[in-house]
Amino acid sequence: MGTIYKYANWVLMWLGGDYESAIQSHSTLPSRNETALDERQLLWLREHRYWTRAWITQEVALAVHPAICTESGTYDLEGVFRQQEEAAQTPNWNLEATGTAESAFDLLSLHVRGLIKLSA
Repeated sequence: MGTIYKYANWVLMWLGGDYESAIQSHSTLPSRNETALDERQLLWLREHRYWTRAWITQEVALAVHPAICTESGTYDLEGVFRQQEEAAQTPNWNLEATGTAESAFDLLSLHVRGLIKLSA
């Protein structure tokens, strides 16, 4: 699977929402989806059980353009991680540990934003 993720132009992670629309709109993702997730949506995404699965590290670490599809829309994952970083700096953001899901989300965020390098 690593080879597939490494050479795919886009890797779309589907966590709900309109799958067909997400696939059709993938060509708009390079411009970075400017629609921001609200705090509730971002917290839901950070705590999603998806991040507890070991294989997703490879999916995100090797993807050229990882994107995520949720009920609220399709988002470039780098933009989501940047928004998460900004939200974490606001005084009302809940930073209490939620378990491995938050840890994996934060680790992959550092990789996607180029702050660390994961090898898969």
